[in-house]
Amino acid sequence: MQTTEANPRVSLKNLLFTTDFSATSESAFSYALAFARWYDSKLFVAHVVPREPRMGIPLEPVPAELDPDWQDARQRMDMTCPRFLNH
Repeated sequence: MQTTEANPRVSLKNLLFTTDFSATSESAFSYALAFARWYDSKLFVAHVVPREPRMGIPLEPVPAELDPDWQDARQRMDMTCPRFLNH
């Protein structure tokens, strides 16, 4: 009787890292990057900006390009990712 040997290695093609740009997230990013390199995976980095206004007054949605929260998140993402990817 033939037996088949199982391959215990896990395969991760895509990894998602979410950030709030805190010091804890920055520390965790190096681990996510290490996992991505170890498994030869694509690493996706995401930060979510809520669409609701900060005021209790119903307003028309602001285009993302004009939303200061979105602009701040975009700037932080642009600053955060290259800093780690150049290691």
